[in-house]
Amino acid sequence: MRGEGGCLFTAVDEDDGTIVGLIGLKVSDEDKSERRAELIRNVVIPECRGQGVGRLMLNHVADYARVQLKCDSIWLETNSLLTMAQGMYQRHGFDVTQRIEGGERENRPGEFWWVIRLTK
Repeated sequence: MRGEGGCLFTAVDEDDGTIVGLIGLKVSDEDKSERRAELIRNVVIPECRGQGVGRLMLNHVADYARVQLKCDSIWLETNSLLTMAQGMYQRHGFDVTQRIEGGERENRPGEFWWVIRLTK
């Protein structure tokens, strides 16, 4: 599904058609020096975690952002409690760029931004 400035993808079980994952991108026009997308959702149902579904979805949106959306980078925000997701992001080439400790985000401490640069 695509909308103005963003897109949403689902991972579907081939056997029974059940949706097992969801991932979304939103194109940001904030930084005029580069075109970037923000990963806005990356969810895999609990019984399918650890089976490569998240990795496949992340690979798909990275390719989509690079080829279709012509983005230079993908940004995402996560928090320190999501260690399994952080491992996947690191293996995919994401690096922490900014830690947000309190401040304007006091209700969600331990969050930080990650970024991956897309190669053309």
